[in-house]
This record gives sequence, structure tokens and C-alpha cells, in this order.
Amino acid sequence: MKKNSALIFSLFFLLLGCGKKQAYTITSLSDLKYARVATLLGSTQDLYVIGHSPKATHFRLETESDMFVALDNGKADAILIDDQFFKITAKSSGKYQNLSTIYTANLDIGFNLSQTELRDSFNIFLSNMQNDG
Repeated sequence: MKKNSALIFSLFFLLLGCGKKQAYTITSLSDLKYARVATLLGSTQDLYVIGHSPKATHFRLETESDMFVALDNGKADAILIDDQFFKITAKSSGKYQNLSTIYTANLDIGFNLSQTELRDSFNIFLSNMQNDG
């Protein structure tokens, strides 16, 4: 079965799925400029397509599930999605191909110096998350 493609951010990837035949062949990010691309409305991926592929047919959808339905039904040639959602759902299905990582981003969190309880609670949360894998 032929695999299609999709993108995810923070890490963000370009994914292709096993749905209907793509209208446009995508092998790299530059191929998005004339493709049918689905993104999550208001997301970083959404802004990426607006800024880098203004001639693409751009579907701005409300849920990640809607994006996969568009990809599977052949409405979209590719989707741009967040790496965490990809790891949780798309990767395990084996139906999708990660074509590219667009960029990675570090996240910083700041706390008021006089409110140590919140910072300490957050550090415990991070420690537990790191220990749990």
C-alpha cells in the first residue's frame, strides 16, 4: 500500500497517509507550495503554511482528528502536526509517513521569585515526568 505524507512542529513533521491517491506528489517541504495541506486552526503549523506556501490549498481544521480524516479521504495531500500528537496516534498506526521535521523549539517557563511553592511543585512534576519516561 502506498504511503502518503504529513508535517510535525515543536518538533513539527510533514506526514503522508495511506488514504486516496494524492493530487500532488510531495517529497520535500518545497513541494507544499501547490499542495492541499491541512493544519490545526491557529497553530504554528497554520502560520507556517500561510507564510511559506501561500499558493497551497490550505484547510484550517479544528481538530487533529479532522486533519487525519482529510488526509485519509484524499482531501489533503499532507498535514502539518505536532510531534507529540504524532507519537501518540499516527506513528503507532503505521499508516503514515513522517516526511520531514520543520523545526524544533525549546520551551521556557518563568516563575515569580517570591512564589517558590509553584516553582517547587513544577520541579517535582518535571522530575516525576523524567523518571516515568
